[in-house]
Amino acid sequence: MATEKEIKVMENGAKASDHESYRTMTMLAVLVPIVGFIVGIVHLTRNTKLDSKLGEHLIATSIGSTILICILLSLFGFGQFFYAPSAVIPQTINTTPVVTTPTWDIEGAYSQITVGMSKSAVETAIKKSPANCAKSEQSATPNKYAACTYGSFNEGGIIIVNYVNDVVTSKEKSQL
Repeated sequence: MATEKEIKVMENGAKASDHESYRTMTMLAVLVPIVGFIVGIVHLTRNTKLDSKLGEHLIATSIGSTILICILLSLFGFGQFFYAPSAVIPQTINTTPVVTTPTWDIEGAYSQITVGMSKSAVETAIKKSPANCAKSEQSATPNKYAACTYGSFNEGGIIIVNYVNDVVTSKEKSQL
């Protein structure tokens, strides 16, 4: 003997809403469209008319839900999470070399420094204070060592003077 639903389907034709898992599957298709789409394909391939109708309904609901979700995401600005223009568009890097005009006569300053000069005499002669001075003391000797840098590459070059007890022991220069 046929059930009440089977009799209703035979008399009125198959409707997706007549299927026993209609509500559960519809909610699944709305909340997780990809799963609803896959379940819809599975139901569409079954032999019964009722299952085929439910499959059609689930596929349509999944597609509609996907479109609705995309519209809502774009309206409320959630698209920024999926598209970051600063990460996609490469930034232009200035590769033009910086050309500086020497503002310090490094050759003249270098020629004025001689071994045996005091640190204060060097600074007076070249009219510069050290940009950097690395100092060290060794416990084995009472000597104080220092390597001082004068000038910068923006000024045309640097001079490095090595001192022992504030007396010049060696000098080096580096220019662009």
